[in-house]
Amino acid sequence: MRQLRGSVRAGSVGVAPEPGPPLSLLDDYEHHVVQGSRVRGLIRVNRQQHALEQLLPFSWVRLVSSIGGLILLLSDIPRTGLGSISIPELDGSAPDASTSLNYGPYDYPVVRLVPSSNASDAPADVPLWPYKYDTLSVPTRSLAAYLNVSSYPRCVLYDGECASNTLPAALVFAMLDELMTATAEHLVTASSSTPFVFLTTSNWIDRLYQRMSSYVGIVYHNVRLTYVHLFRATATATNAPLGICPPHIARRPSRKRPPGAPGDPFFCTPVVPWQTSNPWPHGHGAPLVPLWDHMEARMAQLRTTFPHLQFEMLVLSNQFGSTSMSKSWFWPALASAAFKTRGEEIVTLARGQRCVDNHCETQLIEDYRYERMYVEHNAPEVYVLTACLRAFAQVYVWVRVLCLWYGCFVARSSEAAYAHASAQTKASAALRLFFRVPVHVIVYGSWLPVVAYAVAHFVDCRLFHVRFYTLWATMNGASSFRLLPYMAAAAIQMRNAWMLAVALYGVVLFQRHVLGVRGGAASRSIGIIAMRGFVVGITSSLTVFAQIRQISFRDSNIVRFQPIPIITDARRRDVAAIFETPTEFGLRYEVLILSLAFTCVVIVACMAHAVLVAVKKLHGAVPGVGMLWAQSHYMPFSVGNVGPTIIMSIFWKHEGIHDVWRRTPRVWCFVRALNVVLLTDPLVLWLVYGFGFRVYVHQFVSPPDSRCDGDTAPLFLTVLSLAPLDAHRAYTHDCHTSITCIDVLSSHTLPWNVLVECG
Repeated sequence: MRQLRGSVRAGSVGVAPEPGPPLSLLDDYEHHVVQGSRVRGLIRVNRQQHALEQLLPFSWVRLVSSIGGLILLLSDIPRTGLGSISIPELDGSAPDASTSLNYGPYDYPVVRLVPSSNASDAPADVPLWPYKYDTLSVPTRSLAAYLNVSSYPRCVLYDGECASNTLPAALVFAMLDELMTATAEHLVTASSSTPFVFLTTSNWIDRLYQRMSSYVGIVYHNVRLTYVHLFRATATATNAPLGICPPHIARRPSRKRPPGAPGDPFFCTPVVPWQTSNPWPHGHGAPLVPLWDHMEARMAQLRTTFPHLQFEMLVLSNQFGSTSMSKSWFWPALASAAFKTRGEEIVTLARGQRCVDNHCETQLIEDYRYERMYVEHNAPEVYVLTACLRAFAQVYVWVRVLCLWYGCFVARSSEAAYAHASAQTKASAALRLFFRVPVHVIVYGSWLPVVAYAVAHFVDCRLFHVRFYTLWATMNGASSFRLLPYMAAAAIQMRNAWMLAVALYGVVLFQRHVLGVRGGAASRSIGIIAMRGFVVGITSSLTVFAQIRQISFRDSNIVRFQPIPIITDARRRDVAAIFETPTEFGLRYEVLILSLAFTCVVIVACMAHAVLVAVKKLHGAVPGVGMLWAQSHYMPFSVGNVGPTIIMSIFWKHEGIHDVWRRTPRVWCFVRALNVVLLTDPLVLWLVYGFGFRVYVHQFVSPPDSRCDGDTAPLFLTVLSLAPLDAHRAYTHDCHTSITCIDVLSSHTLPWNVLVECG
């Protein structure tokens, strides 16, 4: 039976080993047990010298951040749910499981102008928003520019800036009156059922991320398909309907309506029924009526109120939308949430005229609008996948945290100071060690739950993005902010931290395996470039503000106007392809907002660093230089070999592979603490004791006249060979310290509290 080469006295520096034959991995179980027993005895001195509590610094900032981070980590699924369809705060009224009305339906008056009226409540000014910035102004501005309506101010058509945020009521009256006259003369007539159809492409800048993206040349566009209809009421019958929708369609239930004629408005045969509140007083019919009945009722009310006027209604109905693929271009084998958004907007301009001898004078104009948006999605189909991934990751995290606390308990119990202490004292000591561990090491140190969370977010983030987008959407430019729904959405938006962690993990792997930065032993001191853990959290937190909207952000300038032939029955099924555009939401959106947020973090950090340099008048390194990039010398060799490589992303540099002899007791303390974190990962434990790996027993000796600094412990363990096994001489440093591999053991037979001493 082989024995450890060399004579080593506990507490001494050690004696040079005797030369002997090369050692190999031991296969005899009894020999493993004996060697493991001797190893435990030999490292006892190191453990006594490296008491964790005395050498690991305590920080209140770390304590608070650890508690906060652990609360968020452990409550992720209870707070945010397992999937997109489990978020009731973001769901609208859903006609069925695969359709959500996530915006509207809304109907509202913009303005009613009666110049001849002397009423005190007659408006003197009209807000600029509904005629320049609102998306419902795109059709009216398009027609005004196409027909060269002279009453429209050039600033409303985005030819310059308007002087104020309001327009005179008389100007708005002239604008709409001339627009209706020009449309009736050149485009459509009330006697014809053929509408004028056109396609518009307009800029779409509404949110903070869209405005920031425009500075680097990324401009978003909306494509709208618009129908223009003109309906005129008969002068003799005040109660006769306008005939907005054909009677054979309007009288049937929504699910049994036949296809409409090519010239019918799209809302006569909606995919999703569109009902609005009854405009008549209470008791006159049902509380909800179809959209076209609402239009008819409004016109009937106007004709009743102003019986001496002849009325006509110009209806501009437009559709727009976006679509996504059901398969991911990033990973075709992975199904992801797919959706189609359909926005429907209707502008109705009612005009009342007094006509004498074929000469008509406009007495009244009313602008009334309708809008809504619904989403058709496959969230129920992908819910099982995302729920399983998130449930697995959450349970793994719970087990991981429990194992870490128990590992801290075992590590502290093995110290000489707690050999005869009570369980309560040991638990208290374990808790103090637990909260000395940086929370980002716990959060990002296990790659398996990180990847599971990231894949789940990748699968269903598209649908969440389109729902989050409508949280800030309001009708007619009003401001609305609901705290609780926004907080729920913000918590889900921060799931992109997992995607950022995976990207960071990829950078680490690329540097290690592709660039070879950490691939070989000789280059181990070069280190890697990585971000601090809190930078990941800050970057992710900033992305929740990407959807903020301000009036100053809005840009809906029309860049293209295209009249098109009427949609025939043969082309009706392809009508959606005309205005549906590829969605911006999904992985591309996450990459964009994370890049913008990280750029902001870098700019702020650089500015803070510059201020520190200016204030302190230092020319070298100053506090704060490591705000973004982590720098540490306390990483054990087990990282990247036994422990997950992602831990490398938390640190920047590593000591040279032969610089172990320079380690101070404080460094060894950090190494042991990090090993406690690594070896309490369930996956790592399964690999260590299920598959096993070689543990090299090294000894390094300094002669009496050596001037080397550091803790020259007689024995230490690594998962890398620091000295050649097939040589009869030890590796000698410039200060004459020798490192010799004296044995090779298997991790199967070493107790856990021995493996945590692995350097």
